[in-house]
Amino acid sequence: MVNIAGERGSFKLSNSTPSGSGSSGCYLPFAGAFIFVHLFATSILALRTKFLPKWNALLGFVPAALFLVSTLGAYDDTDLPMITGGIGFITWSIWILATSFNMWKTAD
Repeated sequence: MVNIAGERGSFKLSNSTPSGSGSSGCYLPFAGAFIFVHLFATSILALRTKFLPKWNALLGFVPAALFLVSTLGAYDDTDLPMITGGIGFITWSIWILATSFNMWKTAD
C-alpha cells in the first residue's frame, strides 16, 4: 500500500490497482464504446447503400467487434481489454486508410 497525503486529505493505492488505471483506464473503455457505435453504423450504412465495396464495409465490423470487447476494460482488470483495444486501433487505422482510398478512387 502507498499512502498519498495532500492538502485536502489522503488516499491509499493498493497493489491491486491496475497499471492502466487513472484517466486512461477510465476513459478508454468508453471511447471504445463510441468508436464501436460509429464503426457499426458506418458499416451497416455502407452495406445498405453500397457507397463502399462490400469487403471494405465488412472490414469495418472487425475493429467494431474488437472495440466492443475493449469496453470490458471498465469492468475488468486483466490485459485482454487493452490488447483487443490496441488490435482494434490498428485494424481501425487500416479500415480508415482503405475507406479513404476507396473514396478517393471513386471521387468525380
